[in-house]
Amino acid sequence: MEATGKSDRTEPNGPTCLWENPVTARTVRVAFATTHRQGLSAIYPSPGPDEGWVWRVWRELTVGGYPAVATTQDPQWYCTVTVGLADDAAVGVSLVGRVGDTHDVCAATGPVAELVVAMLKKGAGR
Repeated sequence: MEATGKSDRTEPNGPTCLWENPVTARTVRVAFATTHRQGLSAIYPSPGPDEGWVWRVWRELTVGGYPAVATTQDPQWYCTVTVGLADDAAVGVSLVGRVGDTHDVCAATGPVAELVVAMLKKGAGR
């Protein structure tokens, strides 16, 4: 897949990288949550019914040996897999497609998150 990438260090939650494929109109976004320092717990819903997000899809999974959660409001369009790398660190991998591309974008986002975590481990010498 031919794609162009760019980084954005102005995102409020931390550095973000974005790869867009102009031919397929699909996007991969990798966001490093470095400012809130809550790790994976930052995405868990608040206990009150009017607080936090209510996700249409919420799947707990493991990515590269780390706990993760796949979330979305619209599984036919986008999905984010947030991986808890430590109690105070997380990376979010989002896959954005075209409406109607597939019935479950989250099924494709998990393998992309696996690749991201593998590259992070390799970069860290693990």
